[in-house]
Amino acid sequence: MTKLRSILPQLIASTVAISFVASLPMALGQVQDETKIALSGFSISESFMIADGQPLSFDEPNFRRLAFRAAQTSSAGFEQYARYTTDISWEAMLKDPPGFRMQVFNRPGKVLSVSRLPIPNAEPDEGNQVYRIVATAETGNRFQVITWNCPAAWLAASRENRSIDEPISFMGFFYGMAVDGSSEDSEDQQKLPTFVSRKVAWYPQTANPQMNIEPSHVLLAQHGVDIAGLDFVRREDRKPLGHPDAQTFFQFLSAVESIGDKPPNEKLGHMDLLRNPAKLHGRVIAFQARVRKCSTVNLAEPVGNGDSKINQYFQLMVFPDLRRKDDEPTTVVIGKGESSQVYSRFPFTVCCRSLPEGMTPESIENQQVWIEGFYFRFWNFDSQRTQEAKVAAQISPIIVTRKPFMVEPSRLQLDNFFGGLMLILMVTLVIVAWGSFWIFRKTNKKSDLALPEKIDLGHLDS
Repeated sequence: MTKLRSILPQLIASTVAISFVASLPMALGQVQDETKIALSGFSISESFMIADGQPLSFDEPNFRRLAFRAAQTSSAGFEQYARYTTDISWEAMLKDPPGFRMQVFNRPGKVLSVSRLPIPNAEPDEGNQVYRIVATAETGNRFQVITWNCPAAWLAASRENRSIDEPISFMGFFYGMAVDGSSEDSEDQQKLPTFVSRKVAWYPQTANPQMNIEPSHVLLAQHGVDIAGLDFVRREDRKPLGHPDAQTFFQFLSAVESIGDKPPNEKLGHMDLLRNPAKLHGRVIAFQARVRKCSTVNLAEPVGNGDSKINQYFQLMVFPDLRRKDDEPTTVVIGKGESSQVYSRFPFTVCCRSLPEGMTPESIENQQVWIEGFYFRFWNFDSQRTQEAKVAAQISPIIVTRKPFMVEPSRLQLDNFFGGLMLILMVTLVIVAWGSFWIFRKTNKKSDLALPEKIDLGHLDS
């Protein structure tokens, strides 16, 4: 009897522990397959130990762990695991939050507010803050997303107390029900479904000058381009093409194929781009140029999904006409001071999905083409001129389009014929009626030239 009494507490403790472990699947509801939360790095038992209803803080180890896990997770990874929750409604999630904790959700919404959440004691390479985005779902449910990236236009609107009200889309881990920290008034705070993501996507539906959204951006968004990605594009300006903005680049290439040959009516010329490139990312640029070189770029692995997969694209190096209306050349200045370079001919890089019918990379070279495409950014690359001048690299704006259009020779010949005819007519008029022509010139001042003598791109160094 004495021996039984001595082991009774151990039996009770063991029974309680077994009952607790056995009850985990019941308490966790839907999460009975650990595969669904494997991407988070948490086990079922670890996810169950997270308490709902707490303020978000990087002092809480599990939140900190999940936030840094999200920062290292690719979009492809999120997309793979989001398929498990495609049919999960907001009602089901809110009915049993622990049952969905650490699963990946892909959800749309409308932004209500944006704020910053500091990261105390962060390492230099970790970043010192994340962003808290409070949004509302189509069902009216409010939720919050903790993300490492937030569109700069939204942050500017928040600083100026302007309404944001822009569509949001995200893929992220469901952390649970956390206190809404967007309001300083404790009475306004409530428990909100909370997700942790690497970034949010922005697909604007209407033009909004205050948000720097033009019709061309809306068109790109309608065809799958995340406009929030343009922030990454701007940061990479004048750098080689690389990982930070590669996703946006291939979104551009995919979008131009579905947009077809009908870009928006608002178009800018190549000179507009050279004058003010910093504000024109995603705008439509139209110009005529001669093709110097055409190359085929074959991808080691296809990019995209389904029919929109990209296996290859074409890269054209073209030279537009830089002459002014008086037939005098316009020079382009790159750099500052003694290291500046002056160009009378400036290359544009055109990336396209296909070539005009009947054309090959070899046959299109030295041909005149018409380009209508979306400006991506400036990039740099080595060229013979930069090597001779011993400077870092040549820079060139990238234009993404579906395909270039051939400028028909007959049209060029017709233009030359009428140009010659007009020249003969003008000479005849000068000889026959010089006096009246002189009076006409005196009374009609020559209009200002549309182009300056040179265009300074030195500001791109800043």
